[in-house]
Amino acid sequence: MKDVWERVEGLEVMVDCLKEKSELFDRLIPILMEYNKLRDEERDFVDSRPGRDSWSEDIRKEHDELLEDIARKRNAIGDILREVECDQSLRF
Repeated sequence: MKDVWERVEGLEVMVDCLKEKSELFDRLIPILMEYNKLRDEERDFVDSRPGRDSWSEDIRKEHDELLEDIARKRNAIGDILREVECDQSLRF
């Protein structure tokens, strides 16, 4: 009987782990969608303003802010992936 209970406990641990990973993926998906949207915005921003060398200070600042938003989302994605993988050395 002990063997059966050990298996049940092992399954409970696995279910808890899957539930935890599912919650992490639920957090990840909207961040990935926003990251993708921001990358599209950045591409459109650059495409609609050729001649980056001649951008005004305001346009450069706006572009820098967009890049900072992208970096924040990328960092958040990396944080979640490290949590899912239980590997703090994971690089994204």
